[in-house]
Amino acid sequence: MITIYGISNCDKVKKAKAWLDKQNALYQFHNYKVLGCDQSLVDNLLRRFAYNEVINLSLIHISEPTRPLYISYA
Repeated sequence: MITIYGISNCDKVKKAKAWLDKQNALYQFHNYKVLGCDQSLVDNLLRRFAYNEVINLSLIHISEPTRPLYISYA
């Protein structure tokens, strides 16, 4: 059986599910927001796919801190 991993509001997930439905294919959907993602699943996915195929990097935004970061050394 096919397993789709993702979140339900993802356009690619929606398209994949619609295509599989049209093909009358059996599949299950693993929703990360509902079911989570444990370390063994991450390890398995990264063994099979490149990290940029598993993680949507376009959604990651790293910004500058809004306030200075102070580090104190004792």
